Amino acid sequence: MKKIFYVLFALTGLLFTSCSDLDDNAVSNPDVADHIAQSDRLISLIDRTVNIATDSVAIECVNFVYPLTLQVYNTTLEPLGAYPINDDLSFVGLIAQLTPGQSISISYPITILAETGESVTINNNDELTASLLSCQHQEYIAWCNTIFCPPASTCGWLVSNTGWMGLDATYTGGYFSANPNGTITFYYEGESYNGTWVFLFAGNGYQLNISLEGTSAVAQYWNQSYPVTVSDAMITLQFGNTTRLFTKQCQETQTYTIGQEGPAGGKVFYDKGSYTEGWRYMEVATTDNDTLAQWGCDAVSITGTHSAAIGRGLTNSGKIKAFFNAMPGYYTNPATCSTTANGTVAANTALYLNNNFQWFLPSKEELLLIYQNLTANSQGTMAPAFYWTSTETDAGKATVVDFGTGQPAEVPKSQADIKTRPVRYF
Repeated sequence: MKKIFYVLFALTGLLFTSCSDLDDNAVSNPDVADHIAQSDRLISLIDRTVNIATDSVAIECVNFVYPLTLQVYNTTLEPLGAYPINDDLSFVGLIAQLTPGQSISISYPITILAETGESVTINNNDELTASLLSCQHQEYIAWCNTIFCPPASTCGWLVSNTGWMGLDATYTGGYFSANPNGTITFYYEGESYNGTWVFLFAGNGYQLNISLEGTSAVAQYWNQSYPVTVSDAMITLQFGNTTRLFTKQCQETQTYTIGQEGPAGGKVFYDKGSYTEGWRYMEVATTDNDTLAQWGCDAVSITGTHSAAIGRGLTNSGKIKAFFNAMPGYYTNPATCSTTANGTVAANTALYLNNNFQWFLPSKEELLLIYQNLTANSQGTMAPAFYWTSTETDAGKATVVDFGTGQPAEVPKSQADIKTRPVRYF
């Protein structure tokens, strides 16, 4: 796919805003019913076929065979003139020079040339629209393929989440690694799941189909076709009544040392030695989250959040968020969580995206690393106070780390004077 840039060019001889600008070869109105208004989809499709400066995905798998003739009409569909078009630049220029309300028609039949070299005769607007749409679908799918699986790239897609109320958080922290041969691997909590992927056009839009092998809960969750919106850094999947977010995660070419500033502006505090499952390093934000609040629902355990291990902070945080998403009415009435704790920290600050960087509450061992590798060496900006982890102890308690002493502790979830400091993997 060619790189798309905006370009400016001047085209003379195609102005037709007054009678003096008309081609001498004035025409009668041959078939006004086949005219193409500026707002018609066909105009956009033509522009993306002939215009190298389009800001959309270009349509490159067909080309017009020149010369051809365009006729221009005024707002009342009276003919203004016929214009011979000899190349793409002339076609672009004529479309650009149309004034509001003007329209064009193409003198059919014309010929278009497919990418295979095959020539196709086009007899009317419907046939031209169908041909260009078919090519557009091919081009967009090819573009999506390149974004999702860049050639010779060490990039993958992190299942991410934000503070949006109700946004599905299931399997947040999982990581998809796609291969050019159509295979894919999903990594989650130390396990890997193999399968296939494909972009396709279905219904009125583009979809990403994921098919993981086996009958595991992971496979059953992900195995379907998702309507998608694709950009270079993020893919948004329509997932039932909600959405899922994939953010691009690429291996860093730079080597980082402990205490160095990370890509998102934090301080690097851990290097696991190699790039696996979408990350090698961890960085910690330079400031605390603003809110001092309770960890979560008192006397209610959140399944799967007991892990203290390095590499589990993000998945813990995702499970915390998923728990609160599933609690009916929680976001409009947090007191429904429990009579003594409303879960403010866990629900509202466990996960957030900033410039497509995924931040989360560290696990116990991750937070201890910040103390050992930064604070104990007089680096970092942590206060000598308790900080929450994403590691639950039991139904009534969660783990904190005392940055005055470097020791972990188990405190009631309802305790509301504890700080939080987000971290991220990269």
